[in-house]
Amino acid sequence: RIAIVGMACRFPGGAHSPEEFWQLLMSGKDTMQDIPSSRFNIDDYWSNQSGEPNKMTARKGHFLQEGAFFDEVFFNVSPREAMNIDPQHRILLETVVDALDDAGYKEVQEGGEIGWNKSTMGVFIGSATDSYQNNLAGEPIDAFFCPGTIRGFAGGRISHYFGWQGPAVVYDTACSSSLVAVHSACQSLLLHECDAAVAGAANMLTSPEMYLGLSKGYFISNTGGCRTFDESADGYCRAEGVGVVRLEDALRDNDKIQAVIVASGINQSGPSESLTTPHSLTQAALFAANCKRAGISPLAVRAVEAHGTGTRAGDYAEMEAIKIAYCSGRTLDPDTQLFVSSLKPNVGHSESAAGMASLIKGILMAKHEQIPAHIGIITRQDTRFGDLGACGIQIPTTSQPLRAITGEQHIFTAIHNFGAHGGNAGVILQGSPIAQINPANSVTSDPRSYHVVVLSAKSHTKFSTIVERLLAQIQAATSPITLSALSYTTTTRRMDYPSRIALSVSSIEDLKVQLQTNPSPTILKRKNSTPKIGFLIGGNGSQYQGMGKELYQTSPIFRSYIDACDTAAKGAGTEDLIGLITGTVDPRSNDLASAAGIFSVGYAVGMMWRHWGIEPSLLLGHSLGEYVALAISGCISLADAMQLLVTKVRSTHAPSGYQSGGMLAIGIPVQDVREMIVLSGCNGIDIACINGTSQTIVAGARSELLKLQAYIKALPERPLVKLLPGSVAWHSAHLAEAAGSLKQVTNTIQFSKAEVPILLNVDGSLLEQGLIPSSTYLSEQMVRTVRFDLCATHPLAQDIDIWIELSAKAILLPLLRPFVPMKTLLLSSLNYSTTDCWSTITKSLARLYEAHVHINWAKYHDPYPVQLVSLPSYPFTRNEHWIAYS
Repeated sequence: RIAIVGMACRFPGGAHSPEEFWQLLMSGKDTMQDIPSSRFNIDDYWSNQSGEPNKMTARKGHFLQEGAFFDEVFFNVSPREAMNIDPQHRILLETVVDALDDAGYKEVQEGGEIGWNKSTMGVFIGSATDSYQNNLAGEPIDAFFCPGTIRGFAGGRISHYFGWQGPAVVYDTACSSSLVAVHSACQSLLLHECDAAVAGAANMLTSPEMYLGLSKGYFISNTGGCRTFDESADGYCRAEGVGVVRLEDALRDNDKIQAVIVASGINQSGPSESLTTPHSLTQAALFAANCKRAGISPLAVRAVEAHGTGTRAGDYAEMEAIKIAYCSGRTLDPDTQLFVSSLKPNVGHSESAAGMASLIKGILMAKHEQIPAHIGIITRQDTRFGDLGACGIQIPTTSQPLRAITGEQHIFTAIHNFGAHGGNAGVILQGSPIAQINPANSVTSDPRSYHVVVLSAKSHTKFSTIVERLLAQIQAATSPITLSALSYTTTTRRMDYPSRIALSVSSIEDLKVQLQTNPSPTILKRKNSTPKIGFLIGGNGSQYQGMGKELYQTSPIFRSYIDACDTAAKGAGTEDLIGLITGTVDPRSNDLASAAGIFSVGYAVGMMWRHWGIEPSLLLGHSLGEYVALAISGCISLADAMQLLVTKVRSTHAPSGYQSGGMLAIGIPVQDVREMIVLSGCNGIDIACINGTSQTIVAGARSELLKLQAYIKALPERPLVKLLPGSVAWHSAHLAEAAGSLKQVTNTIQFSKAEVPILLNVDGSLLEQGLIPSSTYLSEQMVRTVRFDLCATHPLAQDIDIWIELSAKAILLPLLRPFVPMKTLLLSSLNYSTTDCWSTITKSLARLYEAHVHINWAKYHDPYPVQLVSLPSYPFTRNEHWIAYS
């Protein structure tokens, strides 16, 4: 069973999408017209006398509006080359893009694990004519002639553009080419030559030669259109068209299953009277074999989309084959009758693309559970068919509901496609597909309060058109569109292009408002296409009651890492971590829980970003944040990190600890602070942190700090000064004995090589990737000054394009800003408890996407029940590329 997970088409009458095609069929429209002058001058080749040389009596056809136009810039093709590419190949390229978008195609490296692998994507194309060669023959032949017109290039060009490495084959079996291509794609999937495939076909009528030959051979109607199943039928009406389907043999999470091919097959009418005469028994054998392959009775088939071109011999032979294959034992009961119809009277016979048109119609019939009216009977039904009602056959001359045969669970539709050389092809579709929802989801609803919706385009495309199309679809939607599904589809299941916008939105209405402002896209200007990311982790000062509470409740990934930290914390002897996260424990009354909370939130947020594919090139922790940096880099295990942290805090509570101290923040450079300490007459005050020219933190005895604070406040031009919460003089000589206790434990810890470089607080030096930190470093850090200024000015820090702070609130980003170039992005992960966590996260994700950072969107959405939804197709910027026939 092969799933059809995406489709796209272009058919006459302005049917540029499957839904427009369906509306055309349901309206009963006939798109036939005189051969337009844009193809060739019909009056030069038409005569009402059938015997004139190089003249034809047919003058009708069904034509595409956009055949001469192509977006050459999108496909990296020069105008000169585009002029030489067969319009069939060009329109196939555009339609493949639409089908991939409909299927939610994204490459593995772009979409994460849910993406498709380029090395296993196959292309199977049906193509039977190349009349554009005749157009080009009137001009000087150049180097692009052969690759532009040889049929084999139709598939190769598609694979080349997308970089696919699976089979790329073009089939010419005349008018059965497209279903032969579909059958071959199914076989290749079942043989595991490819994991996913594109099957398609195109037909363009650009010159009169084939028209002349078909008219002389009485294949095409010399009186008008396809009068399929009508007694007056005298041949088919030629048509243009293109159709593409995306196939796969293994259903992926959240795929939008259009229908399922349960059987396909091909054979040849060798016993026929002549090469071009159809053979009923051979056709019937194929139909019966397909039912056997599908594991169903022929009586289970509810509808047949017939080849039905309107030729006298062809229609009769096919109806006889239908009777033989499907009607033995079929009753007159309306619940078991067989509907037989054809779309050729609507859109003509698109020859090599005819089977694709029928396949897409069959998919749409199953989707809408309706059969459009067959409009081919103009006078009366062909009397040679006999009493079709007695055989259980109905030709639906009005629209009919499509239901499964009584006793069957599914609707089964047979699609027929024949070639004039005797080749027969057919598939059986199973309808009533069910959209897949990821069974691994750990939650039953999406609790995220904000979502990321992204749009992208190539730089030559007018971006406002992208915005307008999405806005129009949202406003015209007849059923509710969930923001979660829209976010999933735009981020995880659409191809990304250079010009981008990403919006953080809380509702569909919010999205509408933001789209109506006509946002401008971000175009990447950085030469290095992979931005370098740094993780920034704060220490004391980032904690608050309920830090991370909302994220803990709504993100299974964050929760899992917090729970792991809780297990480590309990192993180290502290029990109140979860209470601090959920808001039942006040960090001001529990130093152990406070330190564990700061560490755990930083660690869990960092691992959450990495789970989403955001990998840091550099880590910079401030004070306690260095423990997080060491854990994220893999230098110490989570359990060891928590044990060291608890030991550090407890050592300050020991009888020999220093609990009568504190820290004072002063908003002036360090040299001025040193001068004030001397002038104030204070003793035992050390420089604890140099955070920049606008902030220095000192530590010492609380009484001395209060004295210094009073001195500063009494100055005529006093700087900002603030006594920080807590009673420990961190990063000062007062903690020498406590640092000794910590050193005893660090000596027992097994440190490992750094997986990510870390800038070290004590001197701004770099712990390079692959190096092991000193076992004495953390004890030294406890009593030495934090040189955030040296870290921030390190060449590697200056080379970072994007800094993401992992703290429960962004306390370091303002300190970092003066040190880094203005072009450097500074992003926060969380903020105060009054700020919605998903608002902060999605805004940062939006900026990352616009900066072309790889995000594993599949991982981001994975815990939630999301679905793929249909979105507008890409608005190609087409230019005319056409050599007129002469």
